[in-house]
Amino acid sequence: MSTTDLRARVASFFEAREWVVEAAEDPSLMLLHTTDDEAQPWPVLVHVNDEPAGVRIFSVLPDDVPAEHRADVVELLARINYGLLSGAVEIDLEDGEVRARTGIEIGEAELDGPAFDALLEAALVTNLALMDTCWDALHDVAAGRLDAASAADQIDF
Repeated sequence: MSTTDLRARVASFFEAREWVVEAAEDPSLMLLHTTDDEAQPWPVLVHVNDEPAGVRIFSVLPDDVPAEHRADVVELLARINYGLLSGAVEIDLEDGEVRARTGIEIGEAELDGPAFDALLEAALVTNLALMDTCWDALHDVAAGRLDAASAADQIDF
């Protein structure tokens, strides 16, 4: 499947679920917004990958982690990621951006519409749930209000 075809399938998937899909500067990225009354409190990005063919979904913490709290957030992320079945929460140590990442790798598989949609739906639900579950802990550790171990103890997976 070409990147253009994959990108169109991804955009159609989100539009069918009433998400607004915006193009980003990078043509491989899409910025998503919900259209319901409760706006998503964080940006959601979708990256359509060429090789191997796949889709990654990122929920991005709106505020970067200050340099003085990044080591604590790294510890929290290690505690969060240990044992996750799918997805991860990651940090860019250069700028402090934190994001939850999930995705599907398609490779050479020829997926029909329902199979593709089911995989993408699972990746989306997992992504949003992961960020939602970790939201308070990430904010508390990033702001220096809690240590990583205490914040991780408050997360209920």
